[in-house]
Amino acid sequence: MKNKNIIGEKIKKLRLEKNITQKDLAKHSNCTHIQVSNYENGKVIPSTDVLISISECLGVTLDFLVRDKVSDIAKTKLNDVELLKQFEKIIKLEESTKNLIKEVIEAIIVKSQLKQIV
Repeated sequence: MKNKNIIGEKIKKLRLEKNITQKDLAKHSNCTHIQVSNYENGKVIPSTDVLISISECLGVTLDFLVRDKVSDIAKTKLNDVELLKQFEKIIKLEESTKNLIKEVIEAIIVKSQLKQIV
């Protein structure tokens, strides 16, 4: 039951953050809004195909939805320990500050990509 709740809580949190209705998520995931509600409330675990569709709609990886801890995912993909520690501190900041940091990171990435083109 624990994993059902973790997956459901993540789906609901992400859906609300992105202002997506249960009906819209259901439509994208080929299920009903009642099923989405059941996923979010931990009554049912979505099938793999539905999880993939949900993760695509919400803009996250399947790993993110099914793993217990975000830090577990980060540790498997992020080898820079110092950067990982900084991200762990960022997670605790206010949402507006986190959004600002995301914008700065995105700007740096775009600038780097543009340099590679030129």
